[in-house]
Amino acid sequence: MDEEQNVENQEPVESEGLEPQENVHLSVVSLHELSALETETLAAEIHLLGQLRDRISPAGRYADKIPTKFRRLHRKTEEESEQTDFLGEGFPFSDRGKPLTGLLVVDKFAQVELEPGPAGSLGKGQYVGERLYLTHDRKWIIVERVGAYSGTIGSTSEWEASCRIVTDRSLLDHYTIDVITNGLFEATNKLWEKLTPRMEALKRRADKAHQVSTALANLKASPQIRLAPGKNAKAEAAKEAAKEAASAMSKVRLISRT
Repeated sequence: MDEEQNVENQEPVESEGLEPQENVHLSVVSLHELSALETETLAAEIHLLGQLRDRISPAGRYADKIPTKFRRLHRKTEEESEQTDFLGEGFPFSDRGKPLTGLLVVDKFAQVELEPGPAGSLGKGQYVGERLYLTHDRKWIIVERVGAYSGTIGSTSEWEASCRIVTDRSLLDHYTIDVITNGLFEATNKLWEKLTPRMEALKRRADKAHQVSTALANLKASPQIRLAPGKNAKAEAAKEAAKEAASAMSKVRLISRT
Protein backbone atom coordinates (compact mmCIF):
# COMPACT_ATOMS: atom_id res chain seq x y z
CA MET A 1 0.00 0.00 0.00
CA ASP A 2 2.82 2.44 0.88
CA GLU A 3 4.45 1.83 -2.49
CA GLU A 4 1.19 2.63 -4.30
CA GLN A 5 0.81 5.87 -2.35
CA ASN A 6 4.36 6.85 -3.20
CA VAL A 7 3.69 6.27 -6.89
CA GLU A 8 0.51 8.36 -6.78
CA ASN A 9 2.31 11.20 -4.99
CA GLN A 10 5.07 11.40 -7.57
CA GLU A 11 4.97 14.45 -9.82
CA PRO A 12 4.85 13.96 -13.60
CA VAL A 13 8.30 13.52 -15.05
CA GLU A 14 9.09 15.94 -17.83
CA SER A 15 10.67 14.75 -21.05
CA GLU A 16 14.34 14.22 -20.43
CA GLY A 17 16.50 17.12 -21.53
CA LEU A 18 13.54 19.39 -22.43
CA GLU A 19 12.47 22.60 -20.80
CA PRO A 20 8.79 23.08 -19.84
CA GLN A 21 8.36 25.58 -22.69
CA GLU A 22 9.62 23.01 -25.17
CA ASN A 23 7.20 20.39 -23.82
CA VAL A 24 4.29 22.77 -24.35
CA HIS A 25 5.44 23.47 -27.88
CA LEU A 26 5.58 19.75 -28.74
CA SER A 27 2.15 19.20 -27.23
CA VAL A 28 0.61 21.97 -29.30
CA VAL A 29 2.23 20.68 -32.49
CA SER A 30 0.98 17.16 -31.77
CA LEU A 31 -2.55 18.41 -31.16
CA HIS A 32 -2.50 20.29 -34.47
CA GLU A 33 -1.33 17.13 -36.24
CA LEU A 34 -4.09 15.13 -34.56
CA SER A 35 -6.73 17.65 -35.62
CA ALA A 36 -5.45 17.71 -39.20
CA LEU A 37 -5.41 13.92 -39.35
CA GLU A 38 -8.97 13.69 -38.05
CA THR A 39 -10.17 16.23 -40.62
CA GLU A 40 -8.38 14.48 -43.47
CA THR A 41 -9.65 11.04 -42.45
CA LEU A 42 -13.24 12.24 -42.10
CA ALA A 43 -13.11 13.91 -45.52
CA ALA A 44 -11.83 10.69 -47.08
CA GLU A 45 -14.58 8.64 -45.42
CA ILE A 46 -17.30 11.07 -46.54
CA HIS A 47 -15.99 10.93 -50.11
CA LEU A 48 -15.89 7.13 -50.04
CA LEU A 49 -19.37 6.92 -48.57
CA GLY A 50 -20.74 9.20 -51.28
CA GLN A 51 -19.20 7.05 -54.00
CA LEU A 52 -20.66 3.87 -52.49
CA ARG A 53 -24.07 5.50 -52.13
CA ASP A 54 -24.17 6.65 -55.76
CA ARG A 55 -22.90 3.31 -57.05
CA ILE A 56 -25.10 0.95 -55.03
CA SER A 57 -28.32 2.94 -54.53
CA PRO A 58 -29.93 1.96 -57.90
CA ALA A 59 -30.14 -1.61 -56.58
CA GLY A 60 -32.57 -0.35 -53.95
CA ARG A 61 -35.30 -0.39 -56.60
CA TYR A 62 -35.34 -4.20 -56.38
CA ALA A 63 -35.09 -4.40 -52.59
CA ASP A 64 -37.87 -4.82 -50.00
CA LYS A 65 -40.35 -2.18 -48.90
CA ILE A 66 -39.61 -0.12 -45.79
CA PRO A 67 -42.11 -0.94 -43.00
CA THR A 68 -43.21 1.87 -40.68
CA LYS A 69 -46.03 0.28 -38.72
CA PHE A 70 -47.03 -3.24 -37.71
CA ARG A 71 -50.07 -4.56 -35.84
CA ARG A 72 -51.18 -8.09 -34.97
CA LEU A 73 -54.65 -8.49 -33.48
CA HIS A 74 -56.34 -11.41 -31.66
CA ARG A 75 -53.21 -13.53 -31.36
CA LYS A 76 -53.78 -17.28 -31.88
CA THR A 77 -57.55 -16.96 -32.36
CA GLU A 78 -59.79 -17.40 -35.40
CA GLU A 79 -59.89 -13.63 -35.80
CA GLU A 80 -56.10 -13.24 -35.81
CA SER A 81 -54.93 -10.71 -38.39
CA GLU A 82 -51.82 -8.70 -39.26
CA GLN A 83 -51.36 -5.35 -40.92
CA THR A 84 -48.16 -3.61 -42.06
CA ASP A 85 -47.81 -0.07 -43.36
CA PHE A 86 -44.90 1.03 -45.53
CA LEU A 87 -43.08 4.26 -46.26
CA GLY A 88 -44.39 5.99 -49.39
CA GLU A 89 -42.32 7.27 -52.31
CA GLY A 90 -43.43 10.81 -51.46
CA PHE A 91 -41.39 10.80 -48.23
CA PRO A 92 -40.43 13.20 -46.65
CA PHE A 93 -42.99 15.55 -48.22
CA SER A 94 -46.01 13.24 -48.15
CA ASP A 95 -47.08 9.68 -47.36
CA ARG A 96 -48.60 9.14 -50.78
CA GLY A 97 -47.34 7.06 -53.65
CA LYS A 98 -46.21 3.51 -54.03
CA PRO A 99 -44.20 1.94 -51.19
CA LEU A 100 -40.60 3.08 -51.13
CA THR A 101 -38.00 0.31 -51.34
CA GLY A 102 -34.47 0.27 -49.98
CA LEU A 103 -31.48 -1.87 -49.15
CA LEU A 104 -31.40 -2.89 -45.49
CA VAL A 105 -27.86 -1.83 -44.54
CA VAL A 106 -27.99 -2.07 -40.74
CA ASP A 107 -30.63 -4.03 -38.81
CA LYS A 108 -30.80 -3.34 -35.08
CA PHE A 109 -34.47 -4.14 -34.53
CA ALA A 110 -34.83 -6.07 -31.28
CA GLN A 111 -37.33 -7.26 -28.69
CA VAL A 112 -36.80 -6.57 -25.00
CA GLU A 113 -38.58 -9.12 -22.81
CA LEU A 114 -40.18 -7.59 -19.73
CA GLU A 115 -42.34 -10.47 -18.56
CA PRO A 116 -41.32 -14.04 -19.45
CA GLY A 117 -44.01 -16.37 -20.69
CA PRO A 118 -44.48 -20.06 -19.92
CA ALA A 119 -41.71 -22.37 -21.07
CA GLY A 120 -41.43 -22.34 -24.85
CA SER A 121 -43.92 -19.51 -25.37
CA LEU A 122 -43.73 -15.78 -25.99
CA GLY A 123 -44.02 -13.46 -23.02
CA LYS A 124 -44.52 -9.71 -22.93
CA GLY A 125 -42.09 -6.99 -23.84
CA GLN A 126 -41.21 -4.05 -26.03
CA TYR A 127 -40.29 -3.61 -29.67
CA VAL A 128 -37.17 -1.43 -29.89
CA GLY A 129 -34.26 -0.67 -32.19
CA GLU A 130 -33.49 0.99 -35.47
CA ARG A 131 -32.64 0.20 -39.07
CA LEU A 132 -30.65 1.95 -41.78
CA TYR A 133 -31.88 1.83 -45.38
CA LEU A 134 -30.40 3.08 -48.66
CA THR A 135 -33.12 3.91 -51.20
CA HIS A 136 -32.86 3.87 -54.99
CA ASP A 137 -32.95 7.69 -55.04
CA ARG A 138 -29.75 7.86 -52.93
CA LYS A 139 -31.30 8.60 -49.55
CA TRP A 140 -30.00 7.28 -46.23
CA ILE A 141 -33.06 6.67 -44.04
CA ILE A 142 -32.90 5.75 -40.35
CA VAL A 143 -36.03 4.04 -39.03
CA GLU A 144 -36.52 4.02 -35.24
CA ARG A 145 -39.37 1.98 -33.77
CA VAL A 146 -41.20 1.70 -30.45
CA GLY A 147 -44.00 -0.63 -29.44
CA ALA A 148 -45.09 -3.56 -27.33
CA TYR A 149 -45.75 -7.25 -27.89
CA SER A 150 -47.57 -9.98 -26.02
CA GLY A 151 -47.80 -13.72 -26.39
CA THR A 152 -51.12 -13.97 -24.58
CA ILE A 153 -53.96 -15.53 -26.57
CA GLY A 154 -56.19 -12.80 -28.00
CA SER A 155 -53.66 -10.05 -27.29
CA THR A 156 -52.48 -7.24 -29.55
CA SER A 157 -48.86 -6.57 -30.55
CA GLU A 158 -47.86 -3.45 -32.45
CA TRP A 159 -45.05 -1.05 -33.18
CA GLU A 160 -44.68 2.23 -35.03
CA ALA A 161 -41.56 3.82 -36.50
CA SER A 162 -40.33 7.32 -37.13
CA CYS A 163 -38.19 7.91 -40.22
CA ARG A 164 -35.59 10.55 -40.96
CA ILE A 165 -33.16 11.24 -43.77
CA VAL A 166 -29.51 11.70 -42.80
CA THR A 167 -26.52 13.01 -44.74
CA ASP A 168 -23.27 11.17 -45.34
CA ARG A 169 -21.60 13.32 -42.69
CA SER A 170 -24.19 12.78 -39.97
CA LEU A 171 -24.37 9.07 -40.79
CA LEU A 172 -20.70 8.73 -39.84
CA ASP A 173 -21.58 10.15 -36.42
CA HIS A 174 -24.07 7.31 -36.06
CA TYR A 175 -22.15 4.33 -37.49
CA THR A 176 -18.54 3.61 -38.31
CA ILE A 177 -17.45 3.34 -41.94
CA ASP A 178 -16.80 -0.38 -41.44
CA VAL A 179 -20.35 -1.06 -40.25
CA ILE A 180 -21.83 0.84 -43.20
CA THR A 181 -19.64 -0.67 -45.91
CA ASN A 182 -20.00 -4.22 -44.58
CA GLY A 183 -23.77 -3.76 -44.43
CA LEU A 184 -23.89 -2.41 -47.98
CA PHE A 185 -21.89 -5.31 -49.39
CA GLU A 186 -23.91 -7.92 -47.50
CA ALA A 187 -27.24 -6.40 -48.56
CA THR A 188 -26.13 -6.20 -52.20
CA ASN A 189 -24.95 -9.82 -52.25
CA LYS A 190 -28.22 -11.06 -50.72
CA LEU A 191 -30.21 -9.09 -53.28
CA TRP A 192 -28.16 -10.50 -56.16
CA GLU A 193 -28.72 -14.07 -54.95
CA LYS A 194 -32.44 -13.34 -54.81
CA LEU A 195 -32.52 -11.84 -58.32
CA THR A 196 -30.28 -14.39 -60.08
CA PRO A 197 -33.22 -16.65 -61.18
CA ARG A 198 -34.99 -13.57 -62.54
CA MET A 199 -31.91 -12.58 -64.51
CA GLU A 200 -31.61 -16.03 -66.04
CA ALA A 201 -35.29 -15.99 -67.03
CA LEU A 202 -34.86 -12.60 -68.69
CA LYS A 203 -31.86 -13.87 -70.65
CA ARG A 204 -33.90 -16.80 -71.96
CA ARG A 205 -36.69 -14.45 -73.02
CA ALA A 206 -34.19 -12.18 -74.76
CA ASP A 207 -32.65 -15.13 -76.63
CA LYS A 208 -36.09 -16.31 -77.77
CA ALA A 209 -37.02 -12.82 -78.96
CA HIS A 210 -33.76 -12.65 -80.93
CA GLN A 211 -34.48 -15.99 -82.59
CA VAL A 212 -37.97 -14.92 -83.65
CA SER A 213 -36.66 -11.58 -84.91
CA THR A 214 -34.01 -13.36 -87.01
CA ALA A 215 -36.60 -15.73 -88.49
CA LEU A 216 -38.85 -12.79 -89.36
CA ALA A 217 -35.99 -10.96 -91.05
CA ASN A 218 -35.26 -14.06 -93.17
CA LEU A 219 -38.91 -14.25 -94.26
CA LYS A 220 -38.87 -10.63 -95.39
CA ALA A 221 -35.64 -11.15 -97.31
CA SER A 222 -36.91 -14.33 -99.03
CA PRO A 223 -40.68 -14.03 -99.68
CA GLN A 224 -40.63 -17.18 -101.85
CA ILE A 225 -40.10 -19.36 -98.77
CA ARG A 226 -43.25 -21.40 -98.12
CA LEU A 227 -44.38 -21.95 -94.56
CA ALA A 228 -46.02 -25.35 -95.39
CA PRO A 229 -43.95 -26.92 -98.20
CA GLY A 230 -45.61 -30.34 -97.95
CA LYS A 231 -49.13 -29.11 -98.75
CA ASN A 232 -47.96 -26.68 -101.41
CA ALA A 233 -45.95 -29.37 -103.20
CA LYS A 234 -49.01 -31.62 -103.47
CA ALA A 235 -51.12 -28.80 -104.86
CA GLU A 236 -48.52 -27.95 -107.47
CA ALA A 237 -48.20 -31.63 -108.48
CA ALA A 238 -51.98 -31.90 -108.89
CA LYS A 239 -52.01 -28.80 -111.08
CA GLU A 240 -49.24 -30.20 -113.28
CA ALA A 241 -51.04 -33.53 -113.60
CA ALA A 242 -54.27 -31.76 -114.65
CA LYS A 243 -52.39 -29.78 -117.29
CA GLU A 244 -50.79 -32.94 -118.71
CA ALA A 245 -54.15 -34.72 -118.82
CA ALA A 246 -55.77 -31.79 -120.65
CA SER A 247 -52.92 -31.71 -123.17
CA ALA A 248 -53.24 -35.45 -123.80
CA MET A 249 -56.98 -35.16 -124.44
CA SER A 250 -56.38 -32.35 -126.92
CA LYS A 251 -53.95 -34.53 -128.82
CA VAL A 252 -56.47 -37.40 -128.94
CA ARG A 253 -59.15 -35.12 -130.38
CA LEU A 254 -56.81 -33.85 -133.09
CA ILE A 255 -55.83 -37.40 -134.10
CA SER A 256 -59.47 -38.56 -134.25
CA ARG A 257 -60.42 -35.67 -136.51
CA THR A 258 -57.66 -36.41 -138.98
